[in-house]
Amino acid sequence: MTRLWPLLAALLALFAAGCAEDLEAEDDGPPPTPTGIETRGDGTFGVVIDATDEAEWVYLRFDEGLVDDDATWDLAIRRFTIAINGGVSGAGAGLAARDTAGSLADAARAPDDGWMADGPDGDDMGEEPDRVFDTWYAYDETTHVLTPEPGIYYVRSGDGERYYAVAVEGYYDAAGSSGHVALGFAPVDAPEDPPPIDDGTPEPEAMPDPEPEAMPDPEPEAPLGVEIDATDREAWAYVQVDADGALVTGTEGAWDIAIQRSVIRLNGGESGDGYAAARLGPDGADYDAIESAPTTGYVADAETPAPGPPGAGTLVANPLLSAWYDYDPSTHQLSPADRNYLLRTADGRYGRLRITAYADGLYRVRFDLVPAAPETVRLTAESVDDWTAFDLAAGAAAAPDAAWDLGLYGVRLRTDGGTSGDGMGAAQGVDGESLDALTAPDPDAWQVDAMLPEPGPPGSGEYSGNPALGEWYDYDPMRHTVSPRARVYAIRLHDGGLARMRILEFADDRITLEYQYAGAGREAF
Repeated sequence: MTRLWPLLAALLALFAAGCAEDLEAEDDGPPPTPTGIETRGDGTFGVVIDATDEAEWVYLRFDEGLVDDDATWDLAIRRFTIAINGGVSGAGAGLAARDTAGSLADAARAPDDGWMADGPDGDDMGEEPDRVFDTWYAYDETTHVLTPEPGIYYVRSGDGERYYAVAVEGYYDAAGSSGHVALGFAPVDAPEDPPPIDDGTPEPEAMPDPEPEAMPDPEPEAPLGVEIDATDREAWAYVQVDADGALVTGTEGAWDIAIQRSVIRLNGGESGDGYAAARLGPDGADYDAIESAPTTGYVADAETPAPGPPGAGTLVANPLLSAWYDYDPSTHQLSPADRNYLLRTADGRYGRLRITAYADGLYRVRFDLVPAAPETVRLTAESVDDWTAFDLAAGAAAAPDAAWDLGLYGVRLRTDGGTSGDGMGAAQGVDGESLDALTAPDPDAWQVDAMLPEPGPPGSGEYSGNPALGEWYDYDPMRHTVSPRARVYAIRLHDGGLARMRILEFADDRITLEYQYAGAGREAF
């Protein structure tokens, strides 16, 4: 019997060695990195998602990589849009919280508060849901480039069991093509007080504690102004300024202001045939302190970038009034900016305007007519090589191919009419040393542009200019100097409007003048 012990001991040793090999084979080390995910070695991970398809979503699960849409996904990406698997975007338990000062390197535990799910469309333009990740980028309207905003998002997974810190790190590939969303992420500990998971079970109603009787709070003061209902997403709400200056309901054929949700149009420019336009009110002035309106510097409707994300397109609206609101990206709510406007109505009257309240398409708007007060505008132009054109109603140089009223080239002056343009431009002059010397032009004294002799010796050629304005100076042949005459000129603008002007100085090929614009549709000062 004792001879069997050595053999038995050998068999036991072989058995133990085999078991040890099996146990060692089961220890595979850390779990494999999910497909398509880069391990960075500092506890964080990265992934670049091809989201170039404008119609198809790409689904990501942080612990598995790219997954099918029927799987328990965490994020869905389509172009620059990022959705979480919760709220209106998915059936999961996903939530997200924004930390504008956070970083992946410092993220260790998810916060206890600030959690939000993707919600339905709010006050912002467009009909896309309001997603938590809508704030990940800054959009440059000049270059049309998206740049990630600083900070991170904390994300609860679609199954509600995992938490991650996520940073959007880029949107373009090496060639500069858009739609390549680069994400960095890292798993983090759950919050100390995790947000609840909605399982559809209603919370039991608790009996409220009795409260001691208290004096009722005073009713809050209602915002001033007329209520305008622009809640319809398809139809425009038309508003008209009546003869007494009150805002009343208008029609498509008789209106001054048109509003659809957050977009405002005025009856002028590309939106209508009227004179309506807007300009900012005086800096720092209280609404009630605005007692008059200058006549120049108003902005008419034009093609304007549509509010919303990149690619939202353009629409016709008033460029100045497109900035009437402040937008809160965390709540997707609009609120009126602290700003007063001056409004020129479709028939050429002037008033002060302020938006005092807004809620989901319902406005409160203050408006009062105020008298026009033509301001004196001074212009200096150096026109040595070519003509410089000015829009006198706007108070600025005219853009190329845009409407203009007065052209300057050296000592030559022209208007947009006759041989110089297709407008109604013309001019006439009277003796005087101030603009007040001319209050109303003589309807029979207008002179339109014609071909005139070039300044200089005989035989210098011709140019298209205005005969009345061609007499604005005296020339000293001994000193070779140009001196303005004591004359005041009435300028008929390209659209028939009226300005009065006098030339103050000509030196070093620069002409300095001052003028006043009577106001849209006005024929006298």
